[in-house]
Amino acid sequence: MCGRFARFSGRASLEELFGIPLLLPAPPRFNIAPGQVALAVRRGARGRHEFAELHWGFSLKREDGRRSVLINARSESAARKPAFHDSFHLRRCLIPADGFFEWSPGPAKRPYFIHRGDRRCIALAGLWRPGRDRAGGEGPHFAVLTRDADAPLQIIHDRMPVIVPREAFGSWLDGSVADALALLARLPEAPLVATPVGRRVNDVEHDDPGCIAAVAGGSGEGQAPRLPGI
Repeated sequence: MCGRFARFSGRASLEELFGIPLLLPAPPRFNIAPGQVALAVRRGARGRHEFAELHWGFSLKREDGRRSVLINARSESAARKPAFHDSFHLRRCLIPADGFFEWSPGPAKRPYFIHRGDRRCIALAGLWRPGRDRAGGEGPHFAVLTRDADAPLQIIHDRMPVIVPREAFGSWLDGSVADALALLARLPEAPLVATPVGRRVNDVEHDDPGCIAAVAGGSGEGQAPRLPGI
């Protein structure tokens, strides 16, 4: 799954990666949590790619009348699920991220920041849907697609976000449903490494470089599993 991520790449890096101008504020974020607003890239009303600000999580009314928030969508079934069907067919997006967080199993619950080895920004596959208008105090929402984790990361968690290669941005944003499903079926293993970080990231009130600061495996934070790339 994906329950937290970071995006601290600056304006120039984001414009170079996605090939479009960034006309929105883009302060660095080190601990983006569900319910918060994040940058996304989507196909706009005129068919052009654009940056947008989206709230993380689809709100869903359950049969008992309560509401739940869906922050992730399983890539294997999202195209068929009622909560995501329309978005998968009509409103796919990309979420810029410099990495995402995951917690190891067991009582220690050690947090890791999972990122590219070269520290370059990545694009998470997402789905979005409209929200109430700005006068209602709420904008559109997104969910992050997930898939089975690559083998080196399965010691931490069995799921991970879908990472779209740069050369496939157009296929994901503009392609048909068949194109999108074909892309999901042939995703290569992502060049990711996992860095153990401190528990500062556990608190959503913390949003600073300390959330991604590496800590040693024997620092009292709990023994870290040994992973390739650490």
